[in-house]
Amino acid sequence: MIKTDVSDLTQLGSPTKRPASPADAVLEKVPNAQQDTNALVRLRCLNSRLFAR
Repeated sequence: MIKTDVSDLTQLGSPTKRPASPADAVLEKVPNAQQDTNALVRLRCLNSRLFAR
């Protein structure tokens, strides 16, 4: 497997604060090492009340 440099990531795999607005949100990404394989990604929110207004 190819190793990907993730040293510049600040959010993936770490607790983060909610951005003040959608415009302030940051979407981090990494290259797909297996481009010929389909993948399913699940995102999980541990406390949905954090996002409710």
